[in-house]
Amino acid sequence: MRKIYLDTNVLLDFLLGREGSKEAATILQLGKSKAIHLYCSIVSIADIFYVLRKHIGKAEALEGVSMLMKCVNILPMGDMTVYSVLQDCGPDFEDSLQMVCAQTALCDYLITRNPKDYTQSSLPILSPADFLNLCNHN
Repeated sequence: MRKIYLDTNVLLDFLLGREGSKEAATILQLGKSKAIHLYCSIVSIADIFYVLRKHIGKAEALEGVSMLMKCVNILPMGDMTVYSVLQDCGPDFEDSLQMVCAQTALCDYLITRNPKDYTQSSLPILSPADFLNLCNHN
């Protein structure tokens, strides 16, 4: 079964109803139905809570995080992740953390709204729409 790592922006698109929310919802439904295994980092969860709290309030932010936990596996980040990024940091520190976390978890793809942010990745990087197209052709 495919292991799919979701970047923070994909999860926020879904939770905030932003552009791309339909594709994100479809991917989350695939995870909820166990057609694929979905992952994100603990850093993503903290960032998501922070953004949601600012936009919709604490109670709704907690509900959003709780809902994500029903279909997304949350991966830890430890000192080895940070050391790895410090030795070979790409253009954006946070994106590099996400990439190393996905690689460490042996994910098959990293799904992000901003594939250009991951140009140095050895992991295949796809937009949500491109991932869904891939799923429809397999």
